[in-house]
Amino acid sequence: PGLDARLAHEQAEEQGLALGDVFVSYGGHPTPDLEALGAAKEKLAETGEIEVVLVNAEGERKVTLIPGQIGFNG
Repeated sequence: PGLDARLAHEQAEEQGLALGDVFVSYGGHPTPDLEALGAAKEKLAETGEIEVVLVNAEGERKVTLIPGQIGFNG
């Protein structure tokens, strides 16, 4: 899923997620669509920090998030 809007004061903003970023994986789980991202978030809801792989026009990068609201509309 790709970011099409970011919500202020959420993890997305704090971690520098930008419009056009596409989630590749969440905690090692592939995220080809919002359903898969939601399932991964549910599965890892009790985890501490979660590595997220994103890709955009500049390439791939990794950020660390905590469970809960990421702060984007996709």
